[in-house]
Amino acid sequence: MTIPPIACLLWVIVPIKNPTAKLHIEKTNEFIVKENPDVLFILHPQDHHIEHKEVSKAAREAVFRAAVDGVCPNEIYSVELGPMQTMCYFNPDIYIDITSVFDVVKDSLYAFNQSHADGEGLVKEKEICAAFRGHTMGFSIKYAEALKIIKYPDKNNDFLLKEALNDNFRWAGTKMYYPFDE
Repeated sequence: MTIPPIACLLWVIVPIKNPTAKLHIEKTNEFIVKENPDVLFILHPQDHHIEHKEVSKAAREAVFRAAVDGVCPNEIYSVELGPMQTMCYFNPDIYIDITSVFDVVKDSLYAFNQSHADGEGLVKEKEICAAFRGHTMGFSIKYAEALKIIKYPDKNNDFLLKEALNDNFRWAGTKMYYPFDE
């Protein structure tokens, strides 16, 4: 099995009304056209953090522009950023078991230790959120990442992300709601 190319657009930009935001949209569009990802992750559009909202807008604008160039990811997901930002708006469709890579997640958050974003605080928030999502995911999962489907697959409804992640992928909810075994 070949794992599909996956792109992740997660960076902070200035508000979209600012002229430099147009440059970010253009650069993001160039990235999407060049990489032609099958699966794309963007920030969730509803968020308490204004820069996160603007990043989401810019990413969606870049996706629309790339589609004009004939490049359209097969699947697009938004990511949950935590209880202080998106969790109150976020109703996940998918959980991904991140237990085995949680140290990498923590290291990336420690690396983002800024005066306005305490790395230690970000790690604690992520740990709590991921533990909650892991508990919700069930099956003795310690940490999980929650995703929302923004664009469903084009190719016969085959989810490339599910195929790539195998046992680390679960639909949101618990097995008690499924009329079938996965």
